[in-house]
Amino acid sequence: MFINRWLKNESSWPQLDAFYGTHAWHADLLESQRLGEDLDARRERFMKLYMDRLKAVLGYKYVDPHGPLKKKNRTLYHMIFATDHPAAHRIMSDVWGKARPLPGDMFYQKTFDLEPG
Repeated sequence: MFINRWLKNESSWPQLDAFYGTHAWHADLLESQRLGEDLDARRERFMKLYMDRLKAVLGYKYVDPHGPLKKKNRTLYHMIFATDHPAAHRIMSDVWGKARPLPGDMFYQKTFDLEPG
């Protein structure tokens, strides 16, 4: 996830301010460092901040993470779906909850790995 790369490079911080629409992520970074969080925990922390911003600032009623898509046990990305419509929420939850056994399918299980083993 690009967030972990951008956090290491202070020249990227203005882009993070723009991405989150706030400087609040600075406090999350300091807390993450204080706790000695690993990259997965830090990724979850910043994904939660993004989801919270979608709800609080943009007012979405439903904000759900789907994924992660992994390759060689390394997270490539998460998809975060935001909607106000309960039917859209139910449909996406149903679609993402179904197993897709082949790499390249658009939707997959929560921790689907492109290259198992």
